[in-house]
Amino acid sequence: MKPKLFLGCVMVAILAGCSGLGRNEQGSSSPRATDIHKALNRTVIPEVDLENMTADEALRVWSEKSREFHPLHFKFQYSVVYPMTFSQGTLTTSVAPQSMPKVTVRRRQITSKRLLDEICGEANLQWTIMGRMIVVRPRTTPAEPRP
Repeated sequence: MKPKLFLGCVMVAILAGCSGLGRNEQGSSSPRATDIHKALNRTVIPEVDLENMTADEALRVWSEKSREFHPLHFKFQYSVVYPMTFSQGTLTTSVAPQSMPKVTVRRRQITSKRLLDEICGEANLQWTIMGRMIVVRPRTTPAEPRP
């Protein structure tokens, strides 16, 4: 392997590790991703107490709290996408929302981005920014162990 190619691969790995992505966030190529990240990080929620909620309920609370505490009351658009399967002409979801794990998150002075990341971690979900929307879906790779 050529030294320049090897050095390039090492640099890409280092820069990818320093990207600032949350544990449960997939990278985004959306031109609005930078602005949405800034808004997520600028929104600080004084206190959150989510106990034994479904991921859908927790995400709804995240959205409402984020809008309430964003300096300009920016509404983060999000969508939860469950994998679809086709069987003999009918469309069904392969993961029913009712079977999703329950979420419990209790924090003070948490950024909107961190809260979204913790909700997704608890529910084995991942999120990414697509256009102007945050898309949440079941994890495709095993979750990293929590420290």
